[in-house]
Amino acid sequence: MISNPCECANHLEKLTADLLDLEQLSTSWRIKETTLTDLIISHFRILADPSVEVDASKESVTNADFEVILTDGKDDLTLLFQAKRSTQGKTNTTIPELFHPHSSGVQNKKLIDYAAIEGSIPLYCVFLNSNSSTELGTSATGIMTQSAKIIRDKGFQTFGTRNTLQAKKILKGSKPFHTYFCRGSAQLSLPHLLAVAGLSQDKADDYLRPHKTLAQRRQEDQTRPRAYRPVGSERFATSRIMIHI
Repeated sequence: MISNPCECANHLEKLTADLLDLEQLSTSWRIKETTLTDLIISHFRILADPSVEVDASKESVTNADFEVILTDGKDDLTLLFQAKRSTQGKTNTTIPELFHPHSSGVQNKKLIDYAAIEGSIPLYCVFLNSNSSTELGTSATGIMTQSAKIIRDKGFQTFGTRNTLQAKKILKGSKPFHTYFCRGSAQLSLPHLLAVAGLSQDKADDYLRPHKTLAQRRQEDQTRPRAYRPVGSERFATSRIMIHI
């Protein structure tokens, strides 16, 4: 039984790697990126923790696949995740559609720009199979996270505008997904999470926002470009997960 967000994140990493390992055994079966994202949302939705809530709104505004709001009841810290799945080649693991659409990087820029307006942290989570640990190091898991700004800097300044890049290059210095949900035996805290994201405490005012419930956020969305939509009414939606730490 998965009973908390930390266990959930660790389980999702293993599940993702296992599913992509199974895919390697088939000549026709392929797991979609959206399926892996749906698994993340569904696992948090049924998590045996009443503090976890799920909501949804249009991805075309946020350019994120899902949003995690970590709150201590006083302040909120929001992580925006754009999801990408990897592909295992004969010699290395690559990340297709990294600079969607058409190698332009528009999705990446809009994610960063929206996060800047909202005071959120823009991140990518990349789905990997177990073979990737050989390329990325022993700390690699089935879901690795990387700053959207680092993705942009590495992709456009170092490797040009190619839409498919080697995972070991773009994910250098990345962190496992569970890092944002676990802290050993200690209690998670917003200062700790800022440090995990590589942000100093003097940046706290840029990212910590007064706590708002999902109901309050939905009400505000009615008058803002985000334009809240009920779950299922949009083909591409950003799901919100609120976790009380």
